[in-house]
Amino acid sequence: MESYPDAYLQYLTEIRDMAVPMLDAILRENDLRPVGTGFIDIITQTDRCPGFVTCVSDLGIAIEMVTLWCHCTDENRQRYGCPHGYGGPKCDGGYFSEMCERDSFEITMDALSSSAPGALKHEVHKCNEQAMNYVRYGMKRRSDYSPCFVPGFWLAVPDKWKNSWAS
Repeated sequence: MESYPDAYLQYLTEIRDMAVPMLDAILRENDLRPVGTGFIDIITQTDRCPGFVTCVSDLGIAIEMVTLWCHCTDENRQRYGCPHGYGGPKCDGGYFSEMCERDSFEITMDALSSSAPGALKHEVHKCNEQAMNYVRYGMKRRSDYSPCFVPGFWLAVPDKWKNSWAS
């Protein structure tokens, strides 16, 4: 999904060489691993979401979508009937199961078209606050909600940006 506003794409082009290593550092510091080679479906334990979202917001990178994953562990199998989805990556104590059949939460990114100096980062923060509000409140209002659900964040960056986990 690279249909981002021109001003935001220009900004990403300008910060790429600084941003990709910083994103990798943020992922390592928070013990997060994206699914695949880019920066989509960054599966994040709920307690780590505020710190992660703050870090990417401070970098000026927007979140474009939040997907759902079931954190399938032995304990969660007994408590919540996991797995709720399909297969997925392994993690300590289990794996994450992709909730493909569930609707993803898409962020309204219209505000990113601003080209006013300083306004773009402010608008990124507003987009990312939508994602954080969904994690805090929206996920729990779903009729199919289970406490084992964790978010996967899709960062609004070009597909050609690759994470260091991919090497």
